[in-house]
Amino acid sequence: MLSSSLVFCFTAYGYFINRTVLNVLAHGVSQSEIDKMDASLAELDLRYLSLKNGITIELAEGMGFRQVSASKFVSGIPSPKLTLNNEL
Repeated sequence: MLSSSLVFCFTAYGYFINRTVLNVLAHGVSQSEIDKMDASLAELDLRYLSLKNGITIELAEGMGFRQVSASKFVSGIPSPKLTLNNEL
């Protein structure tokens, strides 16, 4: 009984040590992937800001955009009633 308990304890100990080492290795790999993605994201962010800061009225007009003379907005007044099947 005692020997089987010791065998079980040593087996469990070995298993948990093995799982701990594998988890630490997986964490290191995941962290390096996160660092690569973070660097890529920072590069994309800088590219976006440089493109955003390069937009001018002349560039927009050259691309076919035009100035709006009068702005129109949708009314913010909520509808009085919601219905199903377009019934009022």
